Amino acid sequence: MKPNEPTPINAATGPRRRWCGLAALLGALALGAATLIALRLSEQRRTSQDKAISTYQIRTCVDQFFAEHPTRVFVTYDELIGPRRPLMGLNPVAGEDYHELFPVRADTELMSITMGDGRKNIMVFGAEKYVLAFVHQSPEGKLTGAVAAYEAWLAAQDRSDGVHVTTPPAGGRFETTWRAGVPDGPFRATYADGKLWAEATYVGGELVGRHVVYDRQGKIIYDTVFAPRRRGGKTAAP
Repeated sequence: MKPNEPTPINAATGPRRRWCGLAALLGALALGAATLIALRLSEQRRTSQDKAISTYQIRTCVDQFFAEHPTRVFVTYDELIGPRRPLMGLNPVAGEDYHELFPVRADTELMSITMGDGRKNIMVFGAEKYVLAFVHQSPEGKLTGAVAAYEAWLAAQDRSDGVHVTTPPAGGRFETTWRAGVPDGPFRATYADGKLWAEATYVGGELVGRHVVYDRQGKIIYDTVFAPRRRGGKTAAP
């Protein structure tokens, strides 16, 4: 070929290029479709896991426990779950650790469980023990589900610093010290007649240290020590 002479055109070059472009486009479309299918399946799996968590089952057993033990203020994991307990055992569906829920107080309305990927499932129970709101919180904090009902419940809660008083189902009076939006400080319960019922201590939202329950004559009927909550099967530092 002489210098500056035009390159001869192969009659097959144009169709080959078109077919290569089409093949690349089809491959990209197939990859995109596969990605969408994988994302859809992943979302369906998460939804199935969320429906399979045992929070509602645990709450039912918690209510039964307090109905049978009206002088108790808190129930622990080991009292509710295990051999010869109301719940023989729990099978996590996505890396959740149900120790996170405990101890449960008699007037607890909110129960939140963290899944293995960091998302949370939050249930708020109404006065008649039905689920008032069920929301899902992503690791980034985004809420989905019954968000309006959940936010309305949150707005109704007084979380200002100081001692807040609530009335437990069995009657009497619960006095909880709040600081920085969480229970932090002494907890005290009294019977309807004003006699001391129970004492405990919250630290940064968790029950830590000695917890004592008294009968109406002032006799200790329950005495235990709350360790920091377990996470991931381990006891976490406060």
